[in-house]
Amino acid sequence: MGLIYHLIFLLMSEYQYYDFYSIDRPLTRDEREAIDDLSSRSHSSARRITFEYNYSDFRHDEEEVLSRYFDMMLYVTNWGTRRLLIKLPAEVVPYNSLKPYEAMEMEDYLHCEVKKRGEHILIDLVQNEEEGGGWMEGEGLLDEMLELRAQLLAGDYRLLYIAWLYCAANREEASAETVEPPLPPNLKRLDASLKSFMNFWEIPRDLISAASVASETIDTSAQQNLSSHIGQLSEAEKDEFLKRLLEDDPQVKLKLMKRLREFAGSKGTTNPGSRTLADLQEATARQSEIRLEKERQQAAKALEKKMKKIGLRQVDMWKEAHNQAALRTGSGYKEAVRLLGELKAYGKYSGDMAAFGQQLHVFLKVYGKSQALQRRLKENGI
Repeated sequence: MGLIYHLIFLLMSEYQYYDFYSIDRPLTRDEREAIDDLSSRSHSSARRITFEYNYSDFRHDEEEVLSRYFDMMLYVTNWGTRRLLIKLPAEVVPYNSLKPYEAMEMEDYLHCEVKKRGEHILIDLVQNEEEGGGWMEGEGLLDEMLELRAQLLAGDYRLLYIAWLYCAANREEASAETVEPPLPPNLKRLDASLKSFMNFWEIPRDLISAASVASETIDTSAQQNLSSHIGQLSEAEKDEFLKRLLEDDPQVKLKLMKRLREFAGSKGTTNPGSRTLADLQEATARQSEIRLEKERQQAAKALEKKMKKIGLRQVDMWKEAHNQAALRTGSGYKEAVRLLGELKAYGKYSGDMAAFGQQLHVFLKVYGKSQALQRRLKENGI
């Protein structure tokens, strides 16, 4: 009965889950006390706080809380809202490079917004299912996507492109002549964090696969080895970075990495993007056809392999079906019916249903009086 009561509770109640996370630094004692006072529904640690509600709401401005204390926020509800909010330092990330990925035409349903808030830039990715999405528990989801912020700080805008493309593809009024924003490299190489976001927003893989055809694949390992460029810093720059380090500037590492990336340069940079939405939709349709045909071929090969195996074992399978039915137990009948189902499938595949019918007639003469077995056979179409 406990499970039934739990399901009734879920159906009758609301579910809202907030997860705030501080990546760049741990929270101070005063900050932890301040955020713990925001709600009695909180669970906090040195870097995060979560809030879960069933009958009430979070009565504070999420963006304000994020801007003051945290770097990322995830929000999910049982009525279909799925939101990811990312804070970036405006001094490190160029606002004008992010703005082309903004998609605000469907603000109430689906949008990717890029906005300035003080010294920060906020990336606001929101999806509101019109008829409510499937139940999604929020716990643990943000952990899978924390790396997305580091990618944006490194100039990797795949997340933004994916979000823009999904927004554009789902806008009924979108112009077929809408041109894509700058196309980032390595769309063919999606890491776990990007795949987690796609699962979070339920973005079709075919859509991204089609867009990735024109995306350059580059090796970023040379750019990641930034320490080799420290010698290119001027003495004045080194002194300034050391000074900021002593002043506990939380952004000093990001600013240093940005400067070293400038020395490292970037091969295969983001290209301007030239395809229209119509081009991308057509490519997606082709990609879907290719995937479905591949899946059909794989399924056919798997079926052929399975049927060959049954063909070699059918004598033994009939004997085992008899042995299991002879046990006169629920588990025995269940296994017997499973074997009969596979033997029937082989009869259809091989075109010899007459042989299956003869063997089944013999089987039923012995065990067919059992009502439990009859019920299982009927339920399985045998």
